[in-house]
Amino acid sequence: MDLNYSCRDPLCTVTRVMDTARRMGLETAEMSLKPQGNGRYALGFALAPAEPALRATFLARLAQYIDLQRECQDG
Repeated sequence: MDLNYSCRDPLCTVTRVMDTARRMGLETAEMSLKPQGNGRYALGFALAPAEPALRATFLARLAQYIDLQRECQDG
């Protein structure tokens, strides 16, 4: 996965991420959700190929979600 985050409310957060991607015309190529054991869930996903500016806008929107924390810096 090229995008790795963690969250506390996985159903709500995954729904928001997917809806944001859909509204922007982006598709996910892969997605995973795993419990981390500390009340948080690891959310990983990969976007289908997209224009760099569109991808950057998507990442900026995800950064506004309170429950979503980025786990590592990716390209």
